[in-house]
Amino acid sequence: MPDITTDDTVDGQPKRDLVSVQVVTHANPKGGHETIIHALNRWMTYENGRRIYFDVTNFAGTESGWNAVPAVYATRHPDGRLIESGRLDDALKDVGGTICGSHSDAAIVKTGQPRLTIKTVFSDERVQALYDQGKLSLSSAFLCNVGNDGRIQGSIKPNHILYFEPSDSFGPRDPSAMLLNLEEYDMTDDSPEGQVKSAFETILAFLKNKMPEPVKDEETTMDTELKNQVGALEVELTNAKKQVEERDAQITALTEELTNTKSELEGLRKERADAEWLEVKNQLPTGMLHGDGKEEELRNAYEKDTKSFLKSVLAVKTKTPPTKEEGEEFTHGSPESDQIYDEFMESTGRR
Repeated sequence: MPDITTDDTVDGQPKRDLVSVQVVTHANPKGGHETIIHALNRWMTYENGRRIYFDVTNFAGTESGWNAVPAVYATRHPDGRLIESGRLDDALKDVGGTICGSHSDAAIVKTGQPRLTIKTVFSDERVQALYDQGKLSLSSAFLCNVGNDGRIQGSIKPNHILYFEPSDSFGPRDPSAMLLNLEEYDMTDDSPEGQVKSAFETILAFLKNKMPEPVKDEETTMDTELKNQVGALEVELTNAKKQVEERDAQITALTEELTNTKSELEGLRKERADAEWLEVKNQLPTGMLHGDGKEEELRNAYEKDTKSFLKSVLAVKTKTPPTKEEGEEFTHGSPESDQIYDEFMESTGRR
């Protein structure tokens, strides 16, 4: 497979990277063969380990340039810098190549996986025969400046498209790119959704029937990248689970502590209520507590409405003649009874 080549200068021009992207490609249909040159918004990895990101913005506006690039049939890429300098014949001679057709209608499709497409018409019968036999592949080449971060700087400049018969050592780099026969599309559904679905099904069928079987013992770079990403996600998931478990343990501990605190507070409230009632009970008139359940009834009345309860107690006391031990009683509702009520409330801590 071709590599990324760089030179300091070519015919006095500043150094640029020549990037070639290989893809898979079956009488020319009307309008030409619909060709997916390669997918965009994705990283491409080359043999030397260098990775370049194909961003849609780097290819936008270059469609007319792709329509004009030569369609070269050869066994390897011609020197793109010779083509760039106008020496196409010299470039073809070096690789024993010929012009095999022409291009038109280049476009960037942004629906689904963004991709660069073009239509190809073959003028060389040999190339058309290879296409009909399913033995034709293609590889695009363009000039660009690549930053240290692997991202293309500015717009790319289309250079040429190579058509070739693949072999074990020279084959497709990007399986998402291919050459399709427009006559194979089922366009009975003229809606945009139907056409997209038909094209997608055609691509899947082509991939299934024409792509070589992968070597089981050999991992592709894409497989490695996906496994690394999955591994990183699994680590993040494990860490997230640990954090959730730690937080759950903290919540459980806080809930238990809150329950204990509530129980202690409830116990303190009960102790205080019992002590308060004992003091009130000791001051009730003789006979008020006689009878089953009488004390519970009086306590409930006291806790529900303390002021009304105390007034009812005073009313009972006013009906009983005063004795020496009891002292002087006062009429219910008099200023003296209100004073007694206030003093009682203060003595029991209710004020």
